[in-house]
Amino acid sequence: MEALSKGRQEYVDKLFTKAKEAHLQAMTSTSSVTKHNSMLLRELEKAFAADSELDLAAKLTKEPYADTIKGLRKSDLEEERRRRESSPTKRLKASHGSDDEVDPNSIAGRLNYLRSAEEVIVKQPLAHEVTQILCTGSSSELSASNIVSALSNADVVFQCQGDQRRMVLRVSKTIVAKIGSAKENDGREYSALQHIREHLPGLSVPRPLGEIQIKKRSMMFMSYLEGQELDGLWLSFTHEQKRSIAAELETFFSSLRSLRPPEQQTYGGVGGQGCLDQRRHNRRADHQISNPKEFEDFFFSKPHYGSKAWVGFLRKFYALPDNDESCDELVFTHGDLRLANIMVT
Repeated sequence: MEALSKGRQEYVDKLFTKAKEAHLQAMTSTSSVTKHNSMLLRELEKAFAADSELDLAAKLTKEPYADTIKGLRKSDLEEERRRRESSPTKRLKASHGSDDEVDPNSIAGRLNYLRSAEEVIVKQPLAHEVTQILCTGSSSELSASNIVSALSNADVVFQCQGDQRRMVLRVSKTIVAKIGSAKENDGREYSALQHIREHLPGLSVPRPLGEIQIKKRSMMFMSYLEGQELDGLWLSFTHEQKRSIAAELETFFSSLRSLRPPEQQTYGGVGGQGCLDQRRHNRRADHQISNPKEFEDFFFSKPHYGSKAWVGFLRKFYALPDNDESCDELVFTHGDLRLANIMVT
């Protein structure tokens, strides 16, 4: 390897210092295009570090760049328009008929754009107690305006930093609403909760209470479980407390995995939603997967995951023994196990 001259070394150091500053600024930018370009460059830098002879053009063409940028610019323009429409300087009619200012950063402000929806799609029947909360208007109908009004005074249990319209709201003492992207919600979470409540009624999981869609937002209602997220408590626990939680989790997952799937059940959601890879971005299998070999192929088939040599190297650690029948056993489990998804009381 040829040694760099002092001048070239200084040039490279200066270049990457500027690049680092630009990336840090991009992470807090309000421009979706800026954030996307920063993410793309960081992915390219990481891929280049792993394999300096990789095909960069192939990395760039996994999605048409021009179409992606066009879509992001359009999204930013729509977001700016919504901000202007919900600006505190603009008077918005409140549900009770008087003129009130709506803070764009409040729940009412973030959901206000849904009021104009002409249709509320009921994806799962709403429980009576949910209907009573949502039908607050004089007409007592399930309208988008009534729903936004009912949710506007809820307490925020969780709010996503990347998408502040993705949140969990406590709409009553016993009910929460999980609001997210309708495009990403294929019903697997709702069907999983139904499956557990039916087959393991003694397990501590929320009771699903209905699901609706307004425009491009889904709203899933479920019973509220008291507790705190484990990720905020774990470091403060003693070794014995951690061992106790681990033992409880072992019992919980043993119960889940005791559920045997119906015949002809394929991998993925219990409602037949198929396999979903969420390691970085959502990626759904384009066909039903019914055995470990097909699942392994899907797991390692992410476009531009790395060079063929690198993927082949990783697969050696994941290789399934041909004579191990236990590998063919299909069990029910949690699809997103992490500290933030574990509640402790």
